[in-house]
Amino acid sequence: MWISQRMMREKRVAEPQAGPVSLVGEGYLYAQGVREARDMPLFAPYGYAALPPEGEQAMMVPMGQDYVCLGVRTLAGELLPGEVTIASAGGAKIRLRNDGSVVINGLVITKDGELLGRGE
Repeated sequence: MWISQRMMREKRVAEPQAGPVSLVGEGYLYAQGVREARDMPLFAPYGYAALPPEGEQAMMVPMGQDYVCLGVRTLAGELLPGEVTIASAGGAKIRLRNDGSVVINGLVITKDGELLGRGE
C-alpha cells in the first residue's frame, strides 16, 4: 500500500505552460517552459499556417506524453473588437477593419474597392 501512495505522490500531471520559442524550423518548434518542449506541432484554425519567430511567447498544452503549441501571445495594439490583423516578422501587415475596409501596409482600400491612399 505504501508503494502505491508514494507513486501517487510522485506522479506529476503536466500542466499548460507558456514560454519563449527557442528554435523554429521547417516542421518543428521548440519552446522553453518549465522544461523544454521539443518537436511540437503547432495548431491553428483551418487554412492558417505560420511559424512564430524565436522569442515569441508560446502557449503549450500537454497532449499524450508531449506538448503541442496552441499559438503565440498576441498584442492587440490598436485593434478594435472584431478586427483582424495578419502580420509577418518582416513588417508586412494586413488589417481587416470593422467598416469593411482593408489596410495593406498602410494603403487603405474601402469595402467598395476604392483606393483611399495611405492611412492606418
